[in-house]
Amino acid sequence: MKKTKGLKCFALTMLTSLVITACSQPAGDAAPGVSAPSRTDSIDGAASAQGEGTRPPMMTEQQLREAVAGLGQTGDDLDQKQEYYELLLSMDVFTESDYIELAQIYGSQGDSEGQRRMLSRALRLYPSKEYAERLSEIVVKRTDADMETAGLADNLMNALEQQNLPELKSLIQSEEWLKAMQENISGLGTRICYQAGGDTVQIFSDSPDVELTWQRSDGGLYYYRERGDGSVLGTADYGDGAYNGAVTVTYYDAEGNVNRVYSGTMSGNVCVGSITVTVDGKEYTGKLNDDGTTAEEQYKAVEELGGVLYAYSADGNSYLYQSGITAEAFKIDCSFLGLPVYEAWE
Repeated sequence: MKKTKGLKCFALTMLTSLVITACSQPAGDAAPGVSAPSRTDSIDGAASAQGEGTRPPMMTEQQLREAVAGLGQTGDDLDQKQEYYELLLSMDVFTESDYIELAQIYGSQGDSEGQRRMLSRALRLYPSKEYAERLSEIVVKRTDADMETAGLADNLMNALEQQNLPELKSLIQSEEWLKAMQENISGLGTRICYQAGGDTVQIFSDSPDVELTWQRSDGGLYYYRERGDGSVLGTADYGDGAYNGAVTVTYYDAEGNVNRVYSGTMSGNVCVGSITVTVDGKEYTGKLNDDGTTAEEQYKAVEELGGVLYAYSADGNSYLYQSGITAEAFKIDCSFLGLPVYEAWE
């Protein structure tokens, strides 16, 4: 799902608190809102990696580091390097560069969960803008085999189908969501791509802010965005790499009241034929060309203001217009409606 616009973000306030936390780097302390990363924490698979016959017994730190230095970046060498780094981690001798190296190894091995785990520990111990940005860009891929995520995803999709905003708000603010979708990482956005059958849900979560798309196997697409100043819910037909078919986008204020609704038909990511807009309960309709530009006659007064009129009320006594743009440049496309240009996350 492109990385949805505005999705690359990190919280300066978190970084500030992390700098304060990390100054003394006590093993038991943690930044506000996150659990403490112990340098002696075990990691999934570390115990089995120490099986008999895979290494000489009782290797010292120096021996392990010398062994790592002699290994390559592919195949069996990469597997062996991962094992040695995991052993160094269990010995409580990990350095900043060790966290980054093991994160890169996990990424190369397709273990996005492990990659995010190592980068989050590095960020907590060694706060930096670079680590925060890299952590936010990691896409953790999950399927319905992950029961905890599957349960949340099922509830999410049911609420989206019903366009149930209160249920969606309750879900993304729950402790279960923070744990499963953000791994209790607060103040920093995380990305999860969940797949079940032919359905794909892409979630950017920086609780309580969330932006997600659900592309259904039948070609339908649902969109939900939650911000402090309000919410957006959208439904559309999506196929051949673009919005093609019926579309409805609803805007809500911070209290959950509807204040604007767009309805129309899209072709190649632009609205065609006509657009219906309901603002504070009043309905407006506008004629559109095949390229999404307005086919409505323009008032000179609006043009003089540097705007474009695009819809009239039923009685013709009031209209909607967009300021700061020419009629040639103005078009009603997915961005105007508030829908993202969809891109699958890799």
